Amino acid sequence: MKRMTTALLAGLALTVSAGAMAQGQSNYEQFSECVAVTSWLMQGKDTKTIENKKRVQIPDGWKVVGTNIVKDKVPIFFICR
Repeated sequence: MKRMTTALLAGLALTVSAGAMAQGQSNYEQFSECVAVTSWLMQGKDTKTIENKKRVQIPDGWKVVGTNIVKDKVPIFFICR
């Protein structure tokens, strides 16, 4: 089942990528600034009751381009504009 799901997702990604290329669109965007911002590690079941102080607000004009976890299990977002 896992292989089937992986193959399906890979096929879908290739289809979307090929469609964008056929329309002359690039899958890459040029950014002038990027920064890593911290977040809080939460259990999936707790996301319905997130405290306001623990919500990460992405400023207008910025996009999340990646995520990671650094030492002591601190999640971070990479945002760029």
